[in-house]
Amino acid sequence: LTHGPDEVWVTIPEGLRREEIAERFIEAFGLTSNQANIFGVEFLGETEGKEGFLFPETYLFPKTAPASLVAQKLIQTFDVKVDEKIKKDIEKTEYSQDVLVTLASIIERETLSSAERPVVAGILIKRAENGWPLQVDATLQYAIASQDCEGKAECNWWPLLSGESFETNSLYNTYK
Repeated sequence: LTHGPDEVWVTIPEGLRREEIAERFIEAFGLTSNQANIFGVEFLGETEGKEGFLFPETYLFPKTAPASLVAQKLIQTFDVKVDEKIKKDIEKTEYSQDVLVTLASIIERETLSSAERPVVAGILIKRAENGWPLQVDATLQYAIASQDCEGKAECNWWPLLSGESFETNSLYNTYK
């Protein structure tokens, strides 16, 4: 009662970038600037290549939890949630789990409601199977923010697109 809880609940909604997830924990843990920098660098290092595999959920962590523990828990939760039935369903497709997680991440960011998701998924799969560009705004926003926000503590991770945005040189630019 005199000093507050030693643990905090942190909610990670669907569709956040790794950087945004790190910011959620930094804020929830009440880290100082120096602590925040250390946590952010460690978290991004631990989660490199794991975007989409950091399960969106509400977690309870001690305020002193290191970034490595946080990253490990988010990844482990994904592994638990993707059970044997889901793995067997994935095996029945022509796609790998990595490709499907990437596609799901794109769809999550691109759509506003669960009703839109199957429609957008069908459009994207049809485009991919026909060798057409996916042309997804969310991937272009991801590309631009990855370039513009690198090394910044605070940034607009989902910038509005303009005409020149579509010329961005990036592997994530699905218009090219």
